[in-house]
Amino acid sequence: VLLYRANFFRSIFSAKQYIIHNSIYVNGILVDKPDYRVKLWDCITISNINFFYKKMKTNLINKNILTSYPSYLEVNYKLGTIIVIRAPKLDKVPFPFFMPLESFAFSFLK
Repeated sequence: VLLYRANFFRSIFSAKQYIIHNSIYVNGILVDKPDYRVKLWDCITISNINFFYKKMKTNLINKNILTSYPSYLEVNYKLGTIIVIRAPKLDKVPFPFFMPLESFAFSFLK
């Protein structure tokens, strides 16, 4: 979800596919499961950054991508990195459906 929210991918499904094909590192360790839970100050890195950056640059030129991302992330498109700098406030996280947030807890809030 963080890869999608940082606008690295156009859908959650394409981000999931990228993770499954061994292309994401968290703190230098290869992650191959889409349900991996990040913690505060974890650094998420895209492998094959040259290919990724060329694709990102083309999308920016063609205005096919948003350049905004949540304030709880530090994103560097040129390096292909995302750092979780603080826990998001639950009322600031957009959900496409109703969710009882009081019973839901983020793993990195603890």
